[in-house]
Formats: sequence, structure tokens, C-alpha cells
Amino acid sequence: MKFPMYTEIEREKREEQHRLYLEAKLREEEVKERRQQEAVKTQALENIAKDYRIACEIRNYITAILNKGELTEADFEWIEWAKKKADWYDPIVAREDEYLGKRDHSRSDEDKMIIKKNRAVFMVGKCVIY
Repeated sequence: MKFPMYTEIEREKREEQHRLYLEAKLREEEVKERRQQEAVKTQALENIAKDYRIACEIRNYITAILNKGELTEADFEWIEWAKKKADWYDPIVAREDEYLGKRDHSRSDEDKMIIKKNRAVFMVGKCVIY
């Protein structure tokens, strides 16, 4: 025969254990969610940095073209076009392109592909023909 007080103590002990279990489970889920959020933010940062790096590479290339000298009118037109593309790639400037729209810098490289892999692209001089 159990005493009512002993049964009450067991019940309270089980309730406390269950409460502690639920709290631990909640903390575990919160950490898991935070880890996922952190991974997404970190990947977005890497994607943004890649776009910035591309913008810098384009600007460096423009500088190299300017330094070669003896530029034609077509070269100067291309340079102006290329500067706009660098500003489009640059997440700090984030220029909206007339044809390509606004670039979502945080998205993956695959999501930001201008020309999908199943389309052929031919380079002719400085122009791209689809």
C-alpha cells in the first residue's frame, strides 16, 4: 500500500522530468533553427561577396583596356556599357539593368545565371550573340 503523499511526490517528480525534457527539446530545436538561419545568412554573404569580386574584376579589366591606348569610339561605348554592368554586379551600387533587371546578390550562382547552361553562347569580339 502506497501512501498518498509518496504518490504525489512521484507524480511531481515525473512532471518535473517531463518539463525538463520539453525545455531541452525546445532548446535543441532553437539551436537547430539558429544554425540553419546562420548557414543561410553565411551563404548569402558569400554570394554577395562573389558579385562584388566580379564587379571589381570588370572594373580592373576596364582599366586595362583604358591603359592600352588608341581606343576607338566603339571601345569607349563598350567601356560605358561595361561600367554599367560592373555597377549592376556590385552589391554596394546595385544598379538596375535596363534588360536584366535588379540583381539579387544573395542568391546562388546557379540562380543568378544570366544564360542557362542549355543555351549556346558565341563570343565575337566584345559582343555576345545568342
